[in-house]
Amino acid sequence: MVRNSRLQQLFMIVIAAILFFSQSGLFGLQTVNAASLDNAVTVSAVDEDGSAVLDTIAVEISDGDTAFDAIKEADEQLEWDTYDFGEMITGIGGVAADPDSNFWSFYVNGLFQDMGASSTEVTNGDNIQFILTDFTAEPQMIDVTVSAVDANGEAVLTDTAVAMPQYTTAYDALLKVAASQGVKVDVSVDSEYLTFLNYLGEPLERECEYWSTYMNGDMMQVGLLGHTVKDGDVLELVVDDWCEPEDPIDEEDEKSEEPPVNEEDEEEDEEQEVVDKDYAEALQAVIAYLESNPAEMDWYGFSALHSAGANVSNDMAEDVASSINDEYAGNATDIAKNIIILTSAGYDATDINGINLIEMLLNEDMQLSNQLVYSLLAIDSLNYPIPEDTAWTRDSIIEAFLDMELEVGGWSFFGERPSPDITGMGILALSAYADDADVKASLNRAINVMSEQQGDRGGYDEEFNGGYSAESAAMVITGLSAAGVDATSDAFTKSGGNLLEHLISFQMEDGSFKHLPEDDVSSVFAINQGALALVAYDQLQNGTGPVFKFDKKEDPKNPEEPGEKPDDGDEDNGDKDKDKDKNDPTDDPNKVIVTKENLHQYETDHAAVVTPNHADKLANFSVAVEPEAADYLVQENKPLVIDNGNTIITIPVPVVKQLRELGEIMEVNLAEQDVAEAIGAVYDFTLTVDGTLVSEFVSDIIIDLAADADEVQEPDANQVKAFHFNEETEKWDVLADSTYDPAVGFVTLTTNHFSTFGVFKHYPEQKDPADDDKDGATPPSVDKDKDKDKKGKKLPKTATNMFNLLALGFVLIAAGALLYIKRKNKVTA
Repeated sequence: MVRNSRLQQLFMIVIAAILFFSQSGLFGLQTVNAASLDNAVTVSAVDEDGSAVLDTIAVEISDGDTAFDAIKEADEQLEWDTYDFGEMITGIGGVAADPDSNFWSFYVNGLFQDMGASSTEVTNGDNIQFILTDFTAEPQMIDVTVSAVDANGEAVLTDTAVAMPQYTTAYDALLKVAASQGVKVDVSVDSEYLTFLNYLGEPLERECEYWSTYMNGDMMQVGLLGHTVKDGDVLELVVDDWCEPEDPIDEEDEKSEEPPVNEEDEEEDEEQEVVDKDYAEALQAVIAYLESNPAEMDWYGFSALHSAGANVSNDMAEDVASSINDEYAGNATDIAKNIIILTSAGYDATDINGINLIEMLLNEDMQLSNQLVYSLLAIDSLNYPIPEDTAWTRDSIIEAFLDMELEVGGWSFFGERPSPDITGMGILALSAYADDADVKASLNRAINVMSEQQGDRGGYDEEFNGGYSAESAAMVITGLSAAGVDATSDAFTKSGGNLLEHLISFQMEDGSFKHLPEDDVSSVFAINQGALALVAYDQLQNGTGPVFKFDKKEDPKNPEEPGEKPDDGDEDNGDKDKDKDKNDPTDDPNKVIVTKENLHQYETDHAAVVTPNHADKLANFSVAVEPEAADYLVQENKPLVIDNGNTIITIPVPVVKQLRELGEIMEVNLAEQDVAEAIGAVYDFTLTVDGTLVSEFVSDIIIDLAADADEVQEPDANQVKAFHFNEETEKWDVLADSTYDPAVGFVTLTTNHFSTFGVFKHYPEQKDPADDDKDGATPPSVDKDKDKDKKGKKLPKTATNMFNLLALGFVLIAAGALLYIKRKNKVTA
């Protein structure tokens, strides 16, 4: 953009002057004679096709005003409904939303707002845009590149590509890039000329200088607010001037070439240095940062640090408590967050200055997925009892949230692409109800889709969030940890690293977190959600989770520092060893002992779910239940569920009672079998009471076996079956009643005895009258000992008549070739 001739300079000055006086919304000069509004925003609205419903208008605001206040001032035809949580906009500019198909979403500076307009405060210079949005439409993102160069040719904004929502403006793109690079944008708002730029980074040196804007190489004919971004747009800002020309200077003589600095290499080196941190070190660093900077702590960080037992001031909870009175009101999300804040600090949310916040919450209107999720987390934070005659209950919240599940699994604010943020929180909230078959299936689908959606760099490349963000990774780690899934497991490890490493790569030297990898400054949201994720992961490792559960039994005399490893020393610890959790992997990594003392770690509202650490990587492991724990399960009518990731065993209460009557210690043993032709998990299951094998049960036990997704892509779902190994015939018998759910990836069977069970392909058309079983299905078998697996069990016969057809085909080809040769020889003769 360097202009070498005075003619060019004069031409550009004339064009700039014409545009200034003719185009509203143009970013203009630093010194402007037009009257500016002291505190104002711009507001506009478009329909689903991007056509203007409300032209951009400047609206003066007061401190604390919301986006709803601004649009109400701007649009005389505004229509809305009032609910307990605030106002919901139903019509703008005479265009009404159809409650069955679309709604008015809104953006501030190009960022989607998941809170209502009446709950979103705005500040000077904000650009508020309402867009009529289809409920099922995927958000369309536009790639825009932005850069800015000062009068000396130095980069103020480095050339950066950013993803912007469709129908947003070049002004929004500028603000987003500037925020990512920590560059201040100073603007003023005028009632006629709208928003114009004062300076980027630092004030301009001379009054005759101004910022000139170029779109795709051409000087813009409209202001940045007037340009709706298109895919591939390149926005350049350059400091120009109308100053008196100075004597020309030979720039080539004055400048010396300096080798370019590869900023990406520097960022990669810094990122690798951070990734090498241990998660415990990263956790301690962010805790120390928040303790030193309490003003940057939000409800995520406050509650997470309380859950971790960190030294946190209760000022936030005290402020919330003091605000609760007879006039207190809020939407479901705000009330739920306040309940979690108060509960984490030791308050009883059923009696805050005489107000029962649980009852208030359960009578609020809940239409959005985040309202349901946060409400469920709130009432479960201390296992609060549900008051009578409330509009919502635990079951109805869960049912409503499950109804919002996307077809592919997971949840979203809108559209059909799962959002890592809300899906992670959904997994966290539902994990306590994993014993319910519908919830478990939903959790499995959500976890699977999060694994599939994970990008090569180890995180989630969400255009809506500007790319790979710390917050998305943090929310998924939080949910996975509650569900007992390690974020470093194979399912969440891609070519660029695992999910936990990816999150830690966003941590800065002072312990804070940044929003995007290319950012130079930290983000309050990233800091607090990063802290939450690391606390959740730490509690998964130590068996003290999940987060946001504050009814866990702890010894206040011996608090364990967050991120500390269990003491492996041999010195006498007195009573400390007496109360030590018997699930400590340092005792026996292949065995879990469930006692009355540690049962609370596994107990949910409906079952005791034992998820041994890293059991999916163990060939053999066992779960032993002591008599007091078994008695408690029978008394509370809670089944015992053992989940190692590859198989899930549900032992109903009648069987637990049967085993308890037979003796003291019941023990379930699982031994993984290596069977080459299996297309999923194969385990040998045994159950003993005081060392004596129990072979028959009074009620059916449910077993879920994982199928290998790569192996079951080709066969039809009804070809994926569970088999059990018949010791008498030494053959695998098909369990005809077993069912495979491809959405979950598990085969479910019921049995009243333990045996060796596995997942294989089954071909019902393959008949052998001599071997017909009682179910009318033919058990696959082989006759040669060489086909036995290493444990001596024959493999299922999976061959079909295809091989016979192939052999016949080869014979026919050979015959044809011989006839051809014979005929040719005859002709030659």
